[in-house]
Amino acid sequence: MDIFDSKNISPMLISERVDPYDDVDSIFELKFDGIRCIAYIDNHSTDLRNKRNMSLLPRFPELESLHENCLCKCILDGELNVLINGKPDFYEVQRRTVLTVAVDGA
Repeated sequence: MDIFDSKNISPMLISERVDPYDDVDSIFELKFDGIRCIAYIDNHSTDLRNKRNMSLLPRFPELESLHENCLCKCILDGELNVLINGKPDFYEVQRRTVLTVAVDGA
């Protein structure tokens, strides 16, 4: 079984906080208030997992077709954000993450 099929990767978390600096050899990522997650994408499906390896698609169904924007099988490590009026809203991410989702209409 390969790393894609096992779906057991942990998202990269912030490991060290350093003072601000500028360096042409560094890549910087803006930190929004969201949750880290892994997206497993192939030609037919998207599987989104949090750091506890729980599926997030039932809570964020609008991301179910993410695979339609990728040309090949891949694994993406990123931060999931919900924007309200163009601004990150961590409360909304948190609220949706802890929702109890009804399965099969139950």
